[in-house]
Amino acid sequence: MNALLLRVAGDVFGDRVSIEAEGNSPSMPHAYVVRRREGGRNAVLVASHEWSEAHIVDFRVTCTVFHYGDDEMEKESALRALAVVLRAYMAGQGQVEHRPSLLWWRPDVPRYTVTIDGFEWRLGRHGWVTPI
Repeated sequence: MNALLLRVAGDVFGDRVSIEAEGNSPSMPHAYVVRRREGGRNAVLVASHEWSEAHIVDFRVTCTVFHYGDDEMEKESALRALAVVLRAYMAGQGQVEHRPSLLWWRPDVPRYTVTIDGFEWRLGRHGWVTPI
């Protein structure tokens, strides 16, 4: 999985920013992480054998795609789609909205929305919407 993650990150992001790979972190023993920092924007792409996640660290929003089974092409496709969403964020595309929290003492809740290839992606703190 680590090789797949690094290959997809290299294909999608190229040499524009550095890749930091951490395999088997203590908090996620079966996950591999690629961190991307560019222009003050921080994003993390995480992959395991059963799921992939895109995190936008700046707003603490996320998106998870589950892919059970052994189909390597399906896993790569899901991971690549998430990486493209993060690349769009790093390039300044999309929009971050802040909606009021249901609890008045909590801060506003952010949501990142971007349209890629005609499909809308929404990454939130407590939920997400993906076209896959």
